[in-house]
Amino acid sequence: MGAALIADLLARRGVMVDMVYDEGGSVGADGFPPYTTRPIALIGTAEKGYATINARVSATGGHSSLPPLDGSSAAAVAARLVLSIDRRPPQASLVEPVTSLLAALAPSVPGLRGWLFALAASGLGFPWVEMLVAEDLLGHDAPETAALVRNTAAITGLNLGFAENVLPPAATVRINFRLLPGSNVSALMDYLHRAAGRDLPHLTFEMDGGQNASLATPVTSATNPYFQMLKTALQEVYRLADGGGRVDVAPTLMAGGTDSKHYLPISRGGALRQTPVSLNRTAGDGRRVHGLNERVSVGDFGRAVCVMRRLLMLVGTLPAPAPAYAASS
Repeated sequence: MGAALIADLLARRGVMVDMVYDEGGSVGADGFPPYTTRPIALIGTAEKGYATINARVSATGGHSSLPPLDGSSAAAVAARLVLSIDRRPPQASLVEPVTSLLAALAPSVPGLRGWLFALAASGLGFPWVEMLVAEDLLGHDAPETAALVRNTAAITGLNLGFAENVLPPAATVRINFRLLPGSNVSALMDYLHRAAGRDLPHLTFEMDGGQNASLATPVTSATNPYFQMLKTALQEVYRLADGGGRVDVAPTLMAGGTDSKHYLPISRGGALRQTPVSLNRTAGDGRRVHGLNERVSVGDFGRAVCVMRRLLMLVGTLPAPAPAYAASS
């Protein structure tokens, strides 16, 4: 809670900042697979919300020598709920800033797919195009792209049973959600009721620990001068690093959370989330983040320092505060 306490102290002192920069998207050395291989730096202009809901199962219980024949045991109900969530995750949809990411990708994505990306990002209102693109982003067995177009539901806890010869009278399934901009707890509860199906009478749903959900952050505009300065710094440094080749820059939606959200109440311009180091997802670098063999190359460490140094130089040229938030979806 360090960041939250710092932000609260600054707010009580009346401190306002023009922009918040935090960790976030990386520089894709292999582009945005499987759509484009052109190097692209992603800047998180929003991050998904967070909610954990406990599904509590009520059952009759009894002796393990006489298990029920109708699938009404606490374990069976919990298992069906877990399987339903795993097989039928929340429905896909396109929201900002994912549509802005599609617009940035479209020129380098060949053929019909690139045209569909541009059309889906145009805001002209073609639901069938948006659904086609959303399904396409889901269809590559890539958790990173799937998380861009739907609320994610992950089973992070399962608790039942206290003795090997007793049928438990209750069970708890813990489900962690990450929410798209515009989504809320009501949508999550509706989804869980559908996932429960015929088992709904045996289930109750409640927020974990009585906590409230953290909704997705507002979307910071990519036309913000602070975004343009970060874009310039990234392109200058990485163009030099790779011998003059072009590095695209695009906004994206952060699937995970950062400390930046705590500072949003005191930020005039919102928050931008970028970690100026390169990842090659085709080579499996993405799985190393917070995982086994997490590392940063010596070269990338130096480039990250250069990006931040150049960014500070550019920010120092601004005479006035950045504009306020862009309208959130």
